[in-house]
Amino acid sequence: MAPILIHARLDALYFRRPRPVLVFILAGYLLCGMLFAVKTPAWQNPDEPAHYNNIATIATTGGMPVLQMGDYDQDYIGFLVSMRFPPGWPVDSLRYESYQPPLYYEAAVPVFLATGGNLTALRLFNVLLGAISVILLYFCVELVFPTKPLLSLGAAAFAAFLPMRVP
Repeated sequence: MAPILIHARLDALYFRRPRPVLVFILAGYLLCGMLFAVKTPAWQNPDEPAHYNNIATIATTGGMPVLQMGDYDQDYIGFLVSMRFPPGWPVDSLRYESYQPPLYYEAAVPVFLATGGNLTALRLFNVLLGAISVILLYFCVELVFPTKPLLSLGAAAFAAFLPMRVP
């Protein structure tokens, strides 16, 4: 009889109002994201130098980056990747992501300026944006499916722990 009562209490506590579980999901996401942001060597995220250079261009010139011939140099990129981006080799010529929509880059400019272009700070900004998106996803699913609280949790957990969503 006792296990049924315990299950009923857990059901009432977590599954009807699963928001406390969302806190654990967010904590796990933030921990994974922050560890990734701090421990991953510079430029080891896909296309990270090109995204960084877009932010730097907007921050220093006040204008949008323009994609030009030579911004994507496959031989140089291949060399840098094969050498694991050796320190001292410039990455400022990698600007091939300048065709992307600019909202993220513009939002990251204050972080870039406040930290002097610190890469870890920009990565942590990405973690913050990711946490906000997990929260928004949770509430959107909860709004659309108010009688299915586990769906909200499942969507948030899936988005939080999908490997490609880590900054």
